[in-house]
Amino acid sequence: MTISKKKVPYISLKIIHINIMLCQFFCCSLLYGQSYTISGYITEAGSGESLIGAAIYDSLSGRGCYSNEYGYYSLSLPAGEVLLRAQYAAHEPFRKAYHLVADTSLDIALALHTLDIVEITDDVQHDLRSNGIGRIRISLPQLNAVPALLGEKDVLKALALTPGVSTGIEGTSGLLVRGGSPDQNLLLLDGATVYNAAHLFGFVSIFNSEALKHVELYKGDFPARFGGRLSSVVDIRMKEGNNQKRQGKASIGLLSSKLLLEGPIQKGRTSYMVSARASYLGIFLLPTYISYKRGKTTNFLNYWLYDVNAKMNHTFKDKSRLFISAYTGHDAWQAREGNRQLESRFNLNWGNTTTSLRYYRSMGTKWFMESMLTFSRYHYGLGTLEQGEIANGGSSLKIDNHSELESRIKDWTGKWALDYHPTHGHHFKMGLEATAHRYDPAIGTSNVSSRPVSPNEAIFSREYAAYLEDNIRLTPWWSIYAGGRATVFEVEDTIYSSLEPRFSMSWGTAGNWAIKAAYSQMQQYLHLLSNHGVGLPNDIWVPATAKVAPQQARQWSLGFSKNISAWHTELTIDAYYKRMAKLIDYRPGTDFLSVFDQSWQDIVEKNGKGEVYGLEVMLHKKQGRLNGWLAYTLSWNRRKFARINGGHWYAAKYDRRHEFSFTASYQLTEKWRLASTWVYSSGQPVTLPIGIQQDLNGQEVFIYAGRNNMRMPAYHRLDVGAEYHFTTSNGRKAQLSLGVYNLYNRKNPFYLDIERASKVIYGPPVQELNTPERQMVLKSLFPFLPSITYSWTF
Repeated sequence: MTISKKKVPYISLKIIHINIMLCQFFCCSLLYGQSYTISGYITEAGSGESLIGAAIYDSLSGRGCYSNEYGYYSLSLPAGEVLLRAQYAAHEPFRKAYHLVADTSLDIALALHTLDIVEITDDVQHDLRSNGIGRIRISLPQLNAVPALLGEKDVLKALALTPGVSTGIEGTSGLLVRGGSPDQNLLLLDGATVYNAAHLFGFVSIFNSEALKHVELYKGDFPARFGGRLSSVVDIRMKEGNNQKRQGKASIGLLSSKLLLEGPIQKGRTSYMVSARASYLGIFLLPTYISYKRGKTTNFLNYWLYDVNAKMNHTFKDKSRLFISAYTGHDAWQAREGNRQLESRFNLNWGNTTTSLRYYRSMGTKWFMESMLTFSRYHYGLGTLEQGEIANGGSSLKIDNHSELESRIKDWTGKWALDYHPTHGHHFKMGLEATAHRYDPAIGTSNVSSRPVSPNEAIFSREYAAYLEDNIRLTPWWSIYAGGRATVFEVEDTIYSSLEPRFSMSWGTAGNWAIKAAYSQMQQYLHLLSNHGVGLPNDIWVPATAKVAPQQARQWSLGFSKNISAWHTELTIDAYYKRMAKLIDYRPGTDFLSVFDQSWQDIVEKNGKGEVYGLEVMLHKKQGRLNGWLAYTLSWNRRKFARINGGHWYAAKYDRRHEFSFTASYQLTEKWRLASTWVYSSGQPVTLPIGIQQDLNGQEVFIYAGRNNMRMPAYHRLDVGAEYHFTTSNGRKAQLSLGVYNLYNRKNPFYLDIERASKVIYGPPVQELNTPERQMVLKSLFPFLPSITYSWTF
């Protein structure tokens, strides 16, 4: 809905209010007998880290719950005898029996298993009904066990091996979730938005696995507390820091080195964590630079990257906590060409900065409050410089030309949330959010022209949101979730508003099977303009404006989950259908680099439609010496614009019919762990010319038949890895990691190029044009790549 700024829209929450009253009525009708509430925090013994998603369960009544993102739980139980149990993966279970006669505060510390090769089993089974449809929560040890490119452990690459999730071209880290584009994923690092998750042109993500403790992906069942994106939410939490003892970890690999430091400032109360990573590609390229400066070569390349994570937290006497966390990372690429007389330079750089200030406290045994302030910044810039002298007859002509183009986005966000646990099986949550955005889409300057390269000016906007969530178990078999999110977006002289209902239900038994269904409606107030080329992260973030409406999506999901106890395995089958509206894309033959003297709003196609549907299957083994998962996705993904492809539906850029992955990790001995990954996906669509002709000036012009009219070859590869754990002579724990990326040296498609037949062909011809002088050639990127990483603790 769009209205003038003078008319403030009225958003009715009547539907949500009715739902809340109905849920409270059902809840009250189900109450029986006297009950009391046990609440507290579940942490890891020895480090004090809060455990997210730990299960706490009363064996006598059959009631249980899970800890939230701060390790807090609230469990209402009948008065009398209680046999309480708590469990978390790779930790020793907790058991306690006592007589419950009043509300009780109980903090629980779970110790790590002492032997890694012991199979982890316990009587407390995972409640399939509590895990929303399309929600993926894989432990970091499992994610880190996945063999990675050049040994760089990457949580986003590991998530891309799960059903419904993939990456684009080989090596890139932008996630594609259920047919969406990279901008349709909300990436949160300690609650702060991350706009670009790419290092090294996308081959490595910015998330340093050494600094992380929890990763969770939402792609079907979206809680109302999340909004602003159409396809997924990736909620990532950093480590809090060991509040019992100081410790560190360092690693050296082929691409980068890492360092982690953590420890108490005040034991048991205040702790810190600092993690840093830096590449040394510039050192490897140093001989080329020396040769260039000496005039022996005419070109030179240099690249470097770094990132830093830091976090500090303090626990007050009333058990409330204050967190301060920050991230900053930067990539820079420089190319030089020429000699001492005339030199050309090209610079490309991008990076993210985030900061979070969070405070939470429990108020009694049923209430929990959280407040947060965050700052996010993403910048992208490129520049060219040409300096020197050239001969001009009998004199010399000085050359000094330079151009710069920069894009930035900044956010300041405030959040407040309140949780209420009125009784067992009933959880109510509400919250408010406000964000101030500043967009600098593409500001450019040049001394070659007297006017700015780009006419795009800074755009300021404000975004407000309020949400309600009500999660209630109506019967031992049936639970429902109902919520809604109301948003208002102010930009220029335009106001957009939206009411986004969220609903899900689950029917089944606690530890055996469950049938689930969900509906979500989302609205996204920003767009991402990306070149359709490969490699360079030309990401220009732009907001919805008076000319460009916000994106919209509706998604229906239906799923089935089954625990196979004999194998310690969970089977999940999900089907989904999603419709998208108000999409944008560049007009054919345009992008912001080729027509940078125009406003971005004038070179995009608007009001596009999208349709995605598919089936996802996952078999996940979480326990034992052998663990991992099998994932398969069958999907269709298409788009429609009025002036693209003749107004007809066409396959979306990342439409892939079949995707399959197999990931396994096996604890061979106490010291050796083996891992392997095999992936396969159908070829993605690509727009290829069907012929060549000459124009009136004699220039060759390609002839196209439509958007994404053909497909690249299928993609598949096998990665293997091995880890050797040992103790050094000075008593420090160490690890040697060996790996091979693309074991059988598959030439997977990176991009296609058109070359003359007389040129050397580096890959097999894919398609020949209607001329003997041209040939379509497949270009590959990563061959057989071994890696080695050495890490140790201190």
